[in-house]
Amino acid sequence: MKPVTNNLLSRRLALLGSLGMIGYTRIAGASRVAVGSSLLTKGGPLLVNLLPSLDNPYYARWSEGGEAFARFQGLKYEVCETQGELKESLPKLSSIIRSTKGNLIVNIVGIPPQRIIINLCYQNRVFFVTHWYCGSDVHPWSRNPYYVCHIGSDHTLAGFKTASTLVQSIGGKGMIVGLGGPDGDPTARRRRAGLEQVLREHPGCSLLGFLSGEWEASTAFEITRAWLAKHGSKINGIWAANDRMAIGALEALRVYRAVGKVPVTAIGIDIAPEDVLGPIRSGEILATVEWDAYYDGGMGLALAYLASTGFIDPGAEPDRHREFYETIQLVTRENVDSWDAYLHTRNPQVQWKDLWVRNNGQIF
Repeated sequence: MKPVTNNLLSRRLALLGSLGMIGYTRIAGASRVAVGSSLLTKGGPLLVNLLPSLDNPYYARWSEGGEAFARFQGLKYEVCETQGELKESLPKLSSIIRSTKGNLIVNIVGIPPQRIIINLCYQNRVFFVTHWYCGSDVHPWSRNPYYVCHIGSDHTLAGFKTASTLVQSIGGKGMIVGLGGPDGDPTARRRRAGLEQVLREHPGCSLLGFLSGEWEASTAFEITRAWLAKHGSKINGIWAANDRMAIGALEALRVYRAVGKVPVTAIGIDIAPEDVLGPIRSGEILATVEWDAYYDGGMGLALAYLASTGFIDPGAEPDRHREFYETIQLVTRENVDSWDAYLHTRNPQVQWKDLWVRNNGQIF
C-alpha cells in the first residue's frame, strides 16, 4: 500500500497524546475529599468512591453513579482521588477513616486490592467493595462481614467477543494483526487469551503479527503503519486490546487509504466514549467492549451500604455473590446509538437494590 498525506493528518495525530480528554466536561457536584478535614456526617455513613482521577472521563462517569446512589439514600458523598497508586491511597483512606471515625462506606477501583488496603478497612470495621484486580491471597469471605465482595472484569471474554466479531466479519478466513498491551500486564495477557481462543476455533484465520502498542495510540499508529508498509493487502483485519490503540491503528489506515477495507475491533474504557463510538457509528471500527462505569460507581456503594444496614448478610451469601465477573457490553453499529444515549443520560434509572442482576459468574 502507498501512503497518502493530507492537511488533517497532523491535526489528528496531535490528538493521539490526549485522546482521553476529547469531548469531556467535568461532572458537576462531585466533591473531592480534603484530607484532614472533618467528614463526620449525621444520620448515616459517608459514601466514598476511591478512584484514580476525575480527569478521566470513565471515572467521572463512575462518580456520577456514586452520586446517584447517595441521592437515592439521602447520604453524603465524596470522591477520593488516588492516581491509581497505593502510596496515594493508603494515607488518604487512613485520613478519611480517622475523620469519620470509621463511619463510611468505600468503593475501591483502579488499584490492586492489596492486603494492606483490605486490612485497613477490615480492622476499622468499614464495609467496602473492590473492583477489577483480584487479590491473590485475600478473599471477601476471609474478611466477613466488611469485605462485601469483589467485582471483576472478564478481560478474556472481552478479548474473545471483539475477536469473534472481527473474524466473523472476514468470513472466518484470512490474516489479522494484533495490538496488545504491555508485556507482563495481566489485563493485556487475558485479553490476548481471548483472541487466541477465537483463532483456535477458526483455523482458517491466522495471526500475521502481534506487537505491544503499550496501550498508546501513537505507538499503535507507528506499528500499524509499518505493518501496512510491509504486508499491504495481506492484512485482513486488526484487533486492538484497547480503544486508544484502535484509534491509532485507524489513523494509520487513513494514511494508506485503507479505512473501511481493513476492519478494526477494540476493547474500551480508556478514552472518552465519543472518540470510539463515532468510528463505530461510521463503520470504521467494527466493535468495542464497554463496562458500565455509572452502574459500578453506584452499585459498589449499594452493596457495601446494604451490607452495613443488614439488608444483606455477606457471610450468608454464596461465593458466586462474593467474587464475580460482571456482564460486559459489546458495542457495534447496531446498538451504538442506544449505548451512546445511555452514556449521555444524566441520571439513568438503576434498581439499586437489585444487587445481582449483572452477575456473570464466579471468578475462579
